[in-house]
Amino acid sequence: MSQINKNLFIFFKSILSISFRDIKIQFRNMSYIYSIMIFFIMIILIFIFAIGPDEEQLKVYLIPILWSILILCSCISINNLLKDDYLDGNFGIYQFTGISFELIAISKIFTSWILYQLPILILMPFIAFIIEINETKIFHLIITIAIGSPILTVFTLISSAMMLTNSKNLILGSIIMIPLCIPVIIFSIGAITNDQELFTAQINILLSIFFASLAIGPWVISGCIKIALKN
Repeated sequence: MSQINKNLFIFFKSILSISFRDIKIQFRNMSYIYSIMIFFIMIILIFIFAIGPDEEQLKVYLIPILWSILILCSCISINNLLKDDYLDGNFGIYQFTGISFELIAISKIFTSWILYQLPILILMPFIAFIIEINETKIFHLIITIAIGSPILTVFTLISSAMMLTNSKNLILGSIIMIPLCIPVIIFSIGAITNDQELFTAQINILLSIFFASLAIGPWVISGCIKIALKN
């Protein structure tokens, strides 16, 4: 039992150390995170102005708009999540020290969610409150984004890992990611806009996708990194 506890301690310590390093580096260049948040707010404003003063119509379309913008913001960060570590040779250093790429992938998922998705998750209730969405829908929106945003992070990192050796066709990562996000969009928006009795069922489906992505995602990301290092 003590050996298991020791292994778990080493596991979480490795994840936190890599995550802390990445967060510390990103905090030195906060402009990128600010840019994503500003982009998110600006696109929302554009849609609001495009829809016009019809509040009922705005309330109908706002939830799909928010999710679409969230995916767009995720697409923006595809080419920056793993590329720096790949170009700087950090993956080779991790490999030399014996840290598994699966562990690196898990730490990257955690770090990316903290840096790029959590700020948007914090902004969501304020935006929904300003547009006067009812409290129940705001609550459902927060729950679906809290579950769905880590899934988007995993898909984004998978796309980023696939793009490590690609320096020309940068839009390819978004083409890979967007089809993966379709089920997340369907069940997330459905959980908010459909009848109350369907909410639990659709949340359960989202949770299934969430756990499946966390189980499979690190292995896929790890495999892509290994392939990139061999090329």
